[in-house]
Amino acid sequence: MPISPGTYAVYTVRPGDSPYSIANQFGSSLADLERANALYPPVTDPGLIFPGQKLVVRVPGTSQESTVLHQVTEGDTLFRLAERYSAGVDMLAALNRLEQPDILRVALPSSTNIVVFRPLPGSRIAAGTPLAGSARAFEANVLYRVRDDAGRIVARERAVTAAEGAPAFGAFSAPIAFDAAPGTPAGAIQVYTRSARDGSIQDLVEVPVLF
Repeated sequence: MPISPGTYAVYTVRPGDSPYSIANQFGSSLADLERANALYPPVTDPGLIFPGQKLVVRVPGTSQESTVLHQVTEGDTLFRLAERYSAGVDMLAALNRLEQPDILRVALPSSTNIVVFRPLPGSRIAAGTPLAGSARAFEANVLYRVRDDAGRIVARERAVTAAEGAPAFGAFSAPIAFDAAPGTPAGAIQVYTRSARDGSIQDLVEVPVLF
């Protein structure tokens, strides 16, 4: 299932909250809130929520790129959040620059040193589709390739230069090039670096896509 575009906040339900009051608080709609959290039959009773429950709420007027905003609560640490969202501690710190102490941007999909923002998992891609993300890579050298589900190479390995090299995280962006037609309806983009010592693949991030 593709990830829904837009910016979402993770909200913890408090006593006295209702779906309508939560949606209204974020300037979202009740329909969007119910749809994003499956608050409808047969999943659950209409509008049923309870204190302590985590909900995702669309934040209107923000980026159309898929982002999750985490509202930091007492007891949260970067280590716990990185573990919860399967992201690296250094990456969370670098992406957020800790300028907003109450909200964190959570990156998906990612490895310790690479995060891919576009395309989103489940997106349909073609030659020229933008590939974008952020990486901490030696000499700012990031690599990608595309395979279909049968293992056929659709796009051979290519290099993309990030805006900054390690130890900083640098943004990277490039149009995806195709070298062959996919043989299956789906596949994956692989984004990674290679070891300067032995050429082995490091920090592999796989984004499942459709063709």
